[in-house]
Amino acid sequence: MTPLESAAAEGSNPGFEKFSVLRSLRAIERSDVALLLIDATTGITAQDTHIAGLILDAWKSVVVLINKWDLVEKDTHTMDQFTHQVRRELNFMDYVPLLFISAKTGQRVERVLPLALQVQEERLIRLPTSQLNKIFHEAQDRHPAPSLSGRQLKFYYSTQVRSDPPTFLLYVNDLSWLTLHTNVSWKTSCERCTRLSARLVRLVMRPRR
Repeated sequence: MTPLESAAAEGSNPGFEKFSVLRSLRAIERSDVALLLIDATTGITAQDTHIAGLILDAWKSVVVLINKWDLVEKDTHTMDQFTHQVRRELNFMDYVPLLFISAKTGQRVERVLPLALQVQEERLIRLPTSQLNKIFHEAQDRHPAPSLSGRQLKFYYSTQVRSDPPTFLLYVNDLSWLTLHTNVSWKTSCERCTRLSARLVRLVMRPRR
């Protein structure tokens, strides 16, 4: 579990900002679950978005912590509005858990570690082959691959080849008929049928011999 805070680099000189990103990148590489710390008083910065992208590129899990929540003027809708804003601005991280905390007052700080451990457990999940085959056969029925010259991608069977992150090997008829739409829809079906986020799932396609 690695905390990452980028606000300190925002608005600083380019040399310090570059150092901050490199330090974050090294921390991400060492981690399984990254804690992305966002300052509630300033909102999401360009640097926050950049580091979030580095986390996803490294296939790491993440928990977004909204710090200094005690300094924000609130009504009954403030948390929902801020959540919507965060998910909109980090639109490629719309699945991750958010926690509103105050490091100064200790508000909800005790929930950080249990939440990070819960996310890590998700990375380590192993699914039986029978369940995987059912998931992807149903995904194929719901979202058939587009027909290319009268032929289309066909799924045969799958197996989990590793965890952390969960990686599934799918055997198909011909890789040349694989489209981005099919890959995304099958990952989304896996997300819907399991506790896994589609962002965490790796699908590896191979032609059946």
